[in-house]
Amino acid sequence: MAAESDLLDRTVAFFQVQLHRHAEAAAYLQHRGLQDPALIAELGLGYAPGGNLRRHLADCGYSFDLLCRTGLINQQGRDAFCRRVIEMF
Repeated sequence: MAAESDLLDRTVAFFQVQLHRHAEAAAYLQHRGLQDPALIAELGLGYAPGGNLRRHLADCGYSFDLLCRTGLINQQGRDAFCRRVIEMF
């Protein structure tokens, strides 16, 4: 269970970093009236760009089986969440 908890914490951090790296995510939030960085952080928003979560987490030492079991990737190895702003809490 600790591995899953650590994995999810690392995933949250990854998605929060991605929110600031992708212009389409920032534009979407701005369009929805969310511009205050403190509020965005308080809401726990992140961005799942798709296509690179598996590689990032595998580089951190997490197994394919664990990523599938937690629902972060599907059996084909693709990210479960792709090109969407998500609430992390």
